[in-house]
Amino acid sequence: MQYRRKLYQAARQYDVLFISSQDFLWIDPEVANSTIIPYVHDIFPATTLFSSKLELNRARKYLTNVVKCSEIVCASEETKRDVYHRTPFDGEATVIYQGVEQPCVQVSNRSIDLLYVGSVIERKDPTFLRESIALAAKSGFNCVAVNFKEIDLPCKVLSGVSGRQLAEVYASSNYYLHPSKAEGFGRSPVEAQTHGTIPLGRDISINHEILGEEGKDWHSVSTPNDVVNIIEREVPRWQRRAATENAERFSWNKTVEGLSAVLSGNSL
Repeated sequence: MQYRRKLYQAARQYDVLFISSQDFLWIDPEVANSTIIPYVHDIFPATTLFSSKLELNRARKYLTNVVKCSEIVCASEETKRDVYHRTPFDGEATVIYQGVEQPCVQVSNRSIDLLYVGSVIERKDPTFLRESIALAAKSGFNCVAVNFKEIDLPCKVLSGVSGRQLAEVYASSNYYLHPSKAEGFGRSPVEAQTHGTIPLGRDISINHEILGEEGKDWHSVSTPNDVVNIIEREVPRWQRRAATENAERFSWNKTVEGLSAVLSGNSL
């Protein structure tokens, strides 16, 4: 509630108001004094799949308001296409990728064969996730999952980890499981790449856009057997370097420069 009051106050005070999270697009752009520019992070089908009534109402409010904006910033080309294809939005959409934190640790012992970081909501394909981890663990591989809420997966689960601890887990892993059926960007697999950890994901357009060249920067998988067959391989050094170089595309400096250009253009 305090954030909402500050948001409405800013909308009266400034010519341009950039809203960095779609969850906070409570203001009707047609009645605001400011030009409202929201950052559209997630794809729209996922946005409306919240579990609680409060979240669902917030998603509907968001969808109602975003189409009233004359300009938005999208997290990916995939998100941009989704906006135009699934909503009546007909304004200008600019793609500015998120920044990803660069490695702050170095770990020489990669003791984790398969890592997963995130939730088990439906679009993450929890069935595929659980079956892949279960098969990998049964095959003798060390599997670890990280989440800040309790999750039920057939492997060691870490919760409440700090940013540095998470970086250490990434750096200790060989492969990262990215089972999502749909994403607006997908931070975790890119964070894994910064540490030379190779993502295993679906053959979907957002992965090709964000994760780089398939077979080089990441691997496509469609069954749990695919996952196990790949993690049996030792990751060559050239592939770790390739994954790291792909992740370097997503720096916070580039994000800030892109946003500054959009906001400056609207304030002239």
